[in-house]
Amino acid sequence: MRFFKNHPALTAVLAILALAVFAPLAYAAVTRVLLSIDTSKPAPEIEQDMRDQLNAAGVKADVFVDKSDDKIKVGVRSTDPNAPEIGVHVTNGGPDDSSDSRHVDMRVEVRRDLTPTEQNTLQQTLASPAVRDVVEDRPDDMTDDEAAARITAALDAAGFHGATVIVTGSSITVEIK
Repeated sequence: MRFFKNHPALTAVLAILALAVFAPLAYAAVTRVLLSIDTSKPAPEIEQDMRDQLNAAGVKADVFVDKSDDKIKVGVRSTDPNAPEIGVHVTNGGPDDSSDSRHVDMRVEVRRDLTPTEQNTLQQTLASPAVRDVVEDRPDDMTDDEAAARITAALDAAGFHGATVIVTGSSITVEIK
């Protein structure tokens, strides 16, 4: 202790060095947020649950949920370029819903401004039977390339030419240019 009292400059340098070494370890950037939603709840409750989970992760985003006719549409939108990747785990609220829940990560990256009509068309395309069949009811013998080709064809038909679709197992990334 006496050494540090006699050498205050050295003490300051050691303190700064310690901060330089340990500060990056203490700072953790959120790069992925996994939201869990229970489809047995009503839409407003699902929406609030999603907002709460995003707020707890420090993510500012708009959330919408539409639940009708045994279908649920979920949307998360953030204009923050540093926003983390968001995954969604869907459950049915049963005591053991692991047997009938399927986890698929679908990330849609839009690299240009879309008009309101284009936004609506993109949402309708991604919710269309052509895409839903690949996402929800993908046959076991369908390859990742075949799944990507089907989604790409649906996007092309809707006017989103040049979209990049990458399917890797249960992960789907769609990039609109």
